[in-house]
Amino acid sequence: GNLQDGVTDPLDYPSDLDDIASKTLAVKVKWQPNWKSGSAIAIIESDNFISEIQSQFPPDEVCLI
Repeated sequence: GNLQDGVTDPLDYPSDLDDIASKTLAVKVKWQPNWKSGSAIAIIESDNFISEIQSQFPPDEVCLI
């Protein structure tokens, strides 16, 4: 958690988060079922690539966070 990281103010977070907060990114994740965890192995910001990915899903299944 944040307390172990020395962050005591919940509004104190890395400024890098601001840089990605307003962007749409495609993230390729390698899932490890044995450990029930995953890691990001690619982050793509290309609008064309993201549009191509989104077009492969029905509109109600595209999740934009």
